[in-house]
Amino acid sequence: METNYNTVNVSCETLGVFPFPNMRLYLRPSGGSPPQAVTDVKTRSVRRPSGSYDVLLHRTFMINELSSKGATVFECILELPGTTYFQSKRIAYFPGRVSLLLHINFLSSPTDRKSKVFGRIH
Repeated sequence: METNYNTVNVSCETLGVFPFPNMRLYLRPSGGSPPQAVTDVKTRSVRRPSGSYDVLLHRTFMINELSSKGATVFECILELPGTTYFQSKRIAYFPGRVSLLLHINFLSSPTDRKSKVFGRIH
């Protein structure tokens, strides 16, 4: 997806999980406001030959949709149906940076607790 200087791209990804995960993206505005479920999220999923799944959520935000006074925190939640497994990752966007890609990655399986969260200027 193309970006320009007025957008922030946010994605959440999980790799190699089973069963098919429930994933949600939330926006947590600064100032202690309650989290807001992000709508219009694009989802892409692939079932591996092993039966596990890779899932990617993605949304592009216009800069004017985000806080101009402080950090906007994005939170991705991963749950596996039929289990008690739950994982949450957060990453912050600070105003003044342009054309930014924020990516949250849940790696491997739920038994592998490694994960990475990073931001990258495009």
